[in-house]
Amino acid sequence: RLQPFTTMALELQEGHFDCADRLFFDVAESWKGCTTSISDVRELTPEWYYLPEMFENSNNWDLGELQENRGTVDNVRLPPWAKGSADEFVRLNRAALESEYVSMNLHHWIDLVFGDKQTGEKSEKAHNVFHMLTYEDARLVLDGMEDYEREGFETQVRSFGQTPSQLLDVPHPRRLPLEECVQPLCSDESVLKNLRFWEAPHHARPLGDLAELGAVRSLLVVNERIWTVYANMTIAVSSWNNMPDGAGLPFTLKHHRTRDRKLPAAASFKALHNTATSGASRAASAGSADAGGRWDPVISR
Repeated sequence: RLQPFTTMALELQEGHFDCADRLFFDVAESWKGCTTSISDVRELTPEWYYLPEMFENSNNWDLGELQENRGTVDNVRLPPWAKGSADEFVRLNRAALESEYVSMNLHHWIDLVFGDKQTGEKSEKAHNVFHMLTYEDARLVLDGMEDYEREGFETQVRSFGQTPSQLLDVPHPRRLPLEECVQPLCSDESVLKNLRFWEAPHHARPLGDLAELGAVRSLLVVNERIWTVYANMTIAVSSWNNMPDGAGLPFTLKHHRTRDRKLPAAASFKALHNTATSGASRAASAGSADAGGRWDPVISR
């Protein structure tokens, strides 16, 4: 119904659409087929979650008539809860995909597609077995075939898909519950009432006139280092840990004496990141990480 998929479908069938009954025309019919027939293998492509146009025959393609007087193949027939709207169907699909329930169970899908249930005994118990030529090691089978046989099977793989590489041989861990995950500072308005602010003590501030440095332009945290870029492109490096400093702060902040070091005026966050991470790498290679895993200053004292 939508390019480039229309052209791909025509190329697959030598210039014409497949038999109408074999096309995707009804969500309920497709669900019934792939859950009751071992020869009907389907997957939900990304377009199901962001592209309502794929369900509409806006180009008025002649997709044929269904058998047994079941009508013409046109727009995809949607479930009743979509209320006849492809936009609503995609919106609800997207909401379901991004729901907490799916997030908490996504590791099961990873196990099936990329993990320990992709092959072997576990895949059999999970009913997750496909044609042998869809697997990565099918090359060993193809190498022993005659050219005409191999060409036919390679065409089958190109047209009907291939199982991805297996990345894990142990179960993938479950995602943390939402309440235990790191969230943006202001993800909930109620947290604003409990925000507390502290002023950095003088010994933890960069040397020199703060007015000359200007406003903070960018911040980057690498391990326990805080890299600050000011408006005049001066970089200041501080360290911190979550132990009280004994002077009223619930954490300890220390500014490291550094020589003047400035980024070019057109420097980006990526440039700052490269500077910070290369410094950490030099410290590691020089053996300057102590037993606690904290880095010593990596810029000239």
